[in-house]
Amino acid sequence: MSGFVIELPWLVLGGRLVFDALSVPLLAATVLAWGLSGWAAARAPTRVARRSYVIGFFVLTAGASLLATVAGDGVTFFLAYSVMGLAAYPLVAARGTRRAVRTARWYLAFMLVGEGALLAALLFSGGGVGQAAAFPSLAGPVVAGLVLVGLGVKSGAPGLHGWMPAVYSATPNALAAAIAGGTISVGIVGFVRFGVGTSAGGLLPGVWMAVGVAGAAFGVVRGLVRREPERILAFSTVSQMGMALGVLGFAARSGTPAPVVIAAVAVFLFHHALAKTSLFLGVGAVREGVTVGGRPDHPMILAMLFLPALALAGLPLTSGAVAKGALAEAIATPGLDTFLLAASAGTTALMLHFVATLRDMALSGARRRRRERPHMGPWVASVVAVASATWLWPDFRLPVTHALRPDTMLHAVPPLLIGAMVWVLVRGVGWKGTRHTSVTERAARTLTIRWDAWTVRNREVRPRLRHLPADVRRRARHLGIAVEGAVELLDSRVGTWTLTGTLFVVLLLALRLAL
Repeated sequence: MSGFVIELPWLVLGGRLVFDALSVPLLAATVLAWGLSGWAAARAPTRVARRSYVIGFFVLTAGASLLATVAGDGVTFFLAYSVMGLAAYPLVAARGTRRAVRTARWYLAFMLVGEGALLAALLFSGGGVGQAAAFPSLAGPVVAGLVLVGLGVKSGAPGLHGWMPAVYSATPNALAAAIAGGTISVGIVGFVRFGVGTSAGGLLPGVWMAVGVAGAAFGVVRGLVRREPERILAFSTVSQMGMALGVLGFAARSGTPAPVVIAAVAVFLFHHALAKTSLFLGVGAVREGVTVGGRPDHPMILAMLFLPALALAGLPLTSGAVAKGALAEAIATPGLDTFLLAASAGTTALMLHFVATLRDMALSGARRRRRERPHMGPWVASVVAVASATWLWPDFRLPVTHALRPDTMLHAVPPLLIGAMVWVLVRGVGWKGTRHTSVTERAARTLTIRWDAWTVRNREVRPRLRHLPADVRRRARHLGIAVEGAVELLDSRVGTWTLTGTLFVVLLLALRLAL
C-alpha cells in the first residue's frame, strides 16, 4: 500500500496524518477493538461508578488512540499519546472501589513518567517548531533512551510494566479489553515512527534486541506463576510487545528496508490487537457465568478460548501463524528464527496455562447462579474477527500465501510441542515436592519472590530516613498522611473528569511554554 498524507497546518505547531501500510491496518483493528469493547461494556452487568464520566473518557481515549496510530509527526503523536494515557484513568477507576482508585493513581504515575520522557526526547532531538512536519530522528543514545522509557511504559518493557498487571486486574474486563487491544500497540507504532528497526535507532541494534528478548522471556516466566487470568494476559502482553521490539532490533542489525519492516510489523500488531481483545472479552464472559448446555467447560467455550490463545502462539492456519511467518520472511537475519521459535514456545506454555486457569475458575464458580444470562455477542464477534480478519485483509495477501505453504506450517509445529511440554512440566509432571508443584514451578516462584524482594528493597526510602530525629520522622509521617487524605478528598469532590482534565491542561501548557 503506497498510502497518503493529510496536512494539518492548524493543529498546534502544524501536523500531518499518515495513512500507510502500518497505520491503515492497525487503524481498522483498533476501531474493531474499541467497538467490540464498547459493545461488551454497554451490556455488562458490572456496576460502574459515574457512568457518564466513564463513557466520555472511553470515547476520548478511543479517539486519542486512533489519532496516535495515524500521527505523522512527533508533536501530534505526543499530544495523542498524552491524551490516551491520561484519559484512561477513569476507565481504570471505573468500579469506584478503593483498590480501583489506588490502581488508577499508580497507572497515572507511570503514564506521566512516560509522557515526560517522550517530551524530553522531542525537545532534545530538536523536534521543535521547525521540525513539526516529521518524527525527529534518534540522533544519540540519550534521546533513544528517553524514547525507550517514554514508549516502553505503554508497551510494557521490562521494568516499566509495573502498572499493567494491576490495571488489567482492577479494570472491568470489557474496559480492560479496550486498553489491551486498543492502546498497547501504539507504543510499538511509536518505536517504528522514530526509526527503531528502520535505521540506526540511536542505540546499537543489540540494545533493542536485548530489551526485546528480556521482555519476551520475562513475561512468560512471570505469567506462568500467576493464578489470575487478567494478570496472565498482562504478562502475555509484556512478552508479545517484547517480541515485537526484539524483531525491530534484528531488523536494524540486518539493514532490512523500512517498507518491508513496516509491512511485517503491521501484520503482527493487527493480529495481536484482535487476539488480546477477544481473550479479555472471553475472561469477562466466563466471570459472568457463561455456559453452553449448562456446562461452563463446554467444548464450544473452550474452543472460543483456545482459538485466540493459540493464535498468539502461532498455531498453523491462525492469524498468529501469518504474523510470525511475515516477520521471519521479511527479516532474514541469523538468530531471528531461534528467537521466534523460543518466543512461540513460551507463548504456547503461557496460553495453555491461561486456558487451564480460566477453566478451573469457571468450574469453581459453576454453582453460583446468575440472574441475567451473559451476553455473548461481543465475544463471539471478536472470535470471528480473530479467525477471519487477517486472512481477508487485502494488504496481507503475501504473508497469507506464505503461511499456507506446507513447509511453513511444519516449521510452526515444533514451538507448539515444546511449549506444551513446558506447560505439562509446570503443571506438575515429574518429581513433585510437598505442595504438589513441579521443580520448574517452584524455581519460577522462587525467582519471582526474589525479584519482588529486590525491587522493594531497592526502591525503599525509609531506611535512609532512620538517621533523622524521631520528631522529624513523626512529622513527616503525619504530613504524608495529611497529603494523601487531601488528594482523596479532592478526587471525591471534584471528580475524575476535573482532576484528569486539569493534569492534561497543565501538560499542554508545559508543552506550549517549552516549544
